[in-house]
Amino acid sequence: MSVQSGATAPSTAPAPAEKSIYWPFAIAWLFALVFYFIVIAMYATVLVEDNFITPFVQAEATALPPVLSLLSIVAFGLLLGPASVLIAAPLTLFLMVVVELLYASEV
Repeated sequence: MSVQSGATAPSTAPAPAEKSIYWPFAIAWLFALVFYFIVIAMYATVLVEDNFITPFVQAEATALPPVLSLLSIVAFGLLLGPASVLIAAPLTLFLMVVVELLYASEV
């Protein structure tokens, strides 16, 4: 057997790994999942706080029943528009106190 000049022995080293072009997409998906988780957690927190916690705290603090508070917010919102939602509960409490004073003074 003769060795030819310029011939090399087969390499036993593994081929160099190719760089993956998909890792930026994986990071983008991770950020998207974290973002959606945060948005859903914030929405759930606001939903629970607005519909359950606030009416009960308000009922304890002002003697305004939670159902009356929620119904007044909906009614004022439908009748007078979105800006009236901000003053619906205080105005309802004010009207409730005025009616109690007028009714108590007549009796």
